[in-house]
Amino acid sequence: MGDKCTAEFFHAMRPNHNAVSVKQLQDENGTISSDPQVMREIATRYYSNLLSAISFSDEDLISRSCVWNKMSSRITQDMNAGLQNVLTHEELSEALQALPKNSCPGMDGLTPSFFIKYWDLFKSDLCTTFQQILREGIMPSHFTEGIIYLIPKSEGPSLDIKKWRPITLLNTVYKILAKALSIRLSTIMPIVIHPSQTGFIRERSILDNVYTFWESAALAAKSNQKLAIVMLDFEKAYDRVDWEFLQGVLARFGFSKEWIRGISSLYNSAQSRVLLVGNYGPLFTISRSVRQGCPLAPFLFLFFAEAMISFLNAGDIGIRGIRIPFSHIEVRDAEFADDTALYLKGDLENLQKTELAISTFCKASGALVNWNKSFAFWVGDVEPPLWSPHPQFRWIPSGCPVRYLGCTIGIDLSMENQVAPLLLSLRKKLLLWSSAKLSFAGRIVVANQVLLASTWYVLSCWIFSKSCILKIRRLIRNFLWSGKTEGNARSKVKWDVITLPRSKGGLGIIDPVDQSRALLSKLLVRGFMPGQEIWKVLLLDRCSDCFPRLGAPWSKDVNWIFRENFRVPLATRWEDKFIRTLFSAWKQVLLALLCLTS
Repeated sequence: MGDKCTAEFFHAMRPNHNAVSVKQLQDENGTISSDPQVMREIATRYYSNLLSAISFSDEDLISRSCVWNKMSSRITQDMNAGLQNVLTHEELSEALQALPKNSCPGMDGLTPSFFIKYWDLFKSDLCTTFQQILREGIMPSHFTEGIIYLIPKSEGPSLDIKKWRPITLLNTVYKILAKALSIRLSTIMPIVIHPSQTGFIRERSILDNVYTFWESAALAAKSNQKLAIVMLDFEKAYDRVDWEFLQGVLARFGFSKEWIRGISSLYNSAQSRVLLVGNYGPLFTISRSVRQGCPLAPFLFLFFAEAMISFLNAGDIGIRGIRIPFSHIEVRDAEFADDTALYLKGDLENLQKTELAISTFCKASGALVNWNKSFAFWVGDVEPPLWSPHPQFRWIPSGCPVRYLGCTIGIDLSMENQVAPLLLSLRKKLLLWSSAKLSFAGRIVVANQVLLASTWYVLSCWIFSKSCILKIRRLIRNFLWSGKTEGNARSKVKWDVITLPRSKGGLGIIDPVDQSRALLSKLLVRGFMPGQEIWKVLLLDRCSDCFPRLGAPWSKDVNWIFRENFRVPLATRWEDKFIRTLFSAWKQVLLALLCLTS
């Protein structure tokens, strides 16, 4: 297979998730079946019920009006005009090129590669057809037909169909139109979506939510504020999006009726069928959900989630967050798509108001909070209030690690607890790759592109302690020189040499310390850029007296330069872990710049 950094090289050792197929399913009565026909009936029955609109009571409709009334118009006439412009061949071509070339096709059996090859034959007819669909608000039923394919959420098969993730395979013609509309929307999403939402928005990062967690906890401890950080888990968030509610949300945003009618054509009269054990189940009609697999689904879900953000932040609802001292700003929430973290003033009345507001939103929209999977952290010098919206709702103790958006978080969490999941993941990858008969050149490729690359996400948050860095280096060194995971392989070349570029006699191995400093320096620069994102507000507050002073002189004394440029008050704010990590990285960058200019 060769030892070059190619897709074929990595594909040969990639775990085959498709091999984990549905072998057995359990129905509503607890009966387990392995018969393919019965399993298709179980799956079809489950998804036809889940994706069917529920009836709303008069009380629910009153709640819906309350939620809608808290929203304000954000779409201007110019935005509407841009969204309703006639689709061009260039836009459709851009949308087609943006689709994965060999993604699984829908019922038409045609991949994007087919349309790319014969694009000159299709583009005029498709452009005319799409304009008619958007103008009339009606899409042919065979365009919207989808195939629900189940992939495992975790390792190994499960009897519970809820533990399988449904991905809808859609026709390429449908995806070209949806992608073209999503590209148009992407230009206005940073303007109309609240800064606390980081999912699928340009110039926003999933790590912003992790930074918000650490800085909010540090701010609460510093300013003696009692803080409850509530992590909400929404059950089947995408599948429970009610279309009538979503259309009302879009109207409150200020989208034109014509544009909403065109968007609705992608979902009106949509049908799906389940693909299981090589055969299809019967077709059923979908009357709610934004389908995972549709290029437009992420943005539509953000509009749905924005209704909740607006409702929780409404002044007359009375929910209090964590207050930034000497400022009118309060931090209440941070979201990445449906992963929602609420930063709440830690008193019982405020928590009860929040629970009531969430319940009102769920009644209005059809969403459902999984309280038994939700949990909360407490920051304060007293015990948390006796608040529990569900018997299985948990308050996470201090020092206990929890996974959040791929990172390990917690209150008063040790560095060892943060790094332990990362080291475990590295050892699992090493066990897989050590079984392959790789050459030395192949092990270099794996070390850089698989093993070390899997650490960059976590190292974007912290500079690890020396002991943690040594553990990572030891794992890489053992694999590099012996192809094994355990033991203490003797290095033939010093670490400082193998991390040099190949042009300078090294092996091009990326050092985790240098990479972490680069990533954290990038974060610091992003934090000082204009913007109202929550993590930036918190960071700038913590660094309010640490801004670079323009024109500060250079010197051979790096510590003096560091103080002169950033005015770091060591006695007051330097003990904060997050800020210490940031400026520790930036100090090393200044040192490197000095070496280059000397």
